[in-house]
Amino acid sequence: MVFLDTPGLVSAEETKRFNLEQQFTRDGEKAMAEADVIGVVHDASNRWTRDRLDVKVLRLLHIHSDKDSFLIVNKIDTVKSKRKLLDVVHRLTTSKAGGQRNSGAPGKRKLTENELLVVAQEERGWPSFREVFLVSALDGSGMDSIKAYLLERARPGAWVFPADRVTDQRPEQMVETTVRARLLDHLPQELPYVMRTTLTYLQVNEHGHLVAVVVVECPSPRLEKIVLGKKGERVRTIAREAELDLFSAFKQPVFLKLVVQSTDKKL
Repeated sequence: MVFLDTPGLVSAEETKRFNLEQQFTRDGEKAMAEADVIGVVHDASNRWTRDRLDVKVLRLLHIHSDKDSFLIVNKIDTVKSKRKLLDVVHRLTTSKAGGQRNSGAPGKRKLTENELLVVAQEERGWPSFREVFLVSALDGSGMDSIKAYLLERARPGAWVFPADRVTDQRPEQMVETTVRARLLDHLPQELPYVMRTTLTYLQVNEHGHLVAVVVVECPSPRLEKIVLGKKGERVRTIAREAELDLFSAFKQPVFLKLVVQSTDKKL
């Protein structure tokens, strides 16, 4: 199985507004077009966004409605009420989880881009998810069910990559991408996209542990304080979660230090 991971979906409007590289817009759409099955990972810990799918996600699900899709609700360990968790799933699936994919009526015209955006903004969930998985990436609960589902869905085919290759990313790229992904999780709106993450050190120490230093450059002292959080708590949380992600990827202990600094020294 080949996993196509999209670190975040960005609209064309956001790309233009924040002067982002076009790759931010293209990568997500390219991955969805190539994939046989689409998995949507949704954060249950954010009480502001957990009750609806992102508009950009819904837009792409409509475009690729002929493909099977499934929902992964992550961080369920942060939701104490089982009733609340069920309510979240109900809204995200419009109470129709396990439904068939929507191939569309024969001869039905495709929606224009403007129509797609209007429809996506009006909806809260997607009724055509084939399966819903409740997981906690922190403790690994629920992950076996996803693996079993994907193995059941997989079909024999030609090898796309050599059998011994687990990723097409360089280790340096994996570290930077992981940090950027965690910045996306913990910072509001467009903030992660105006920051620059640069790996400045990567070595294996005498104990076989991977040691990495990543510099996070912020365009202003105000944003630097936001990334650091109160008494540095936010940046420590980001580093700790990124360490766990990298441990899973490299299969060895990882020590990660994040250095946050402003490129504008004016106070």
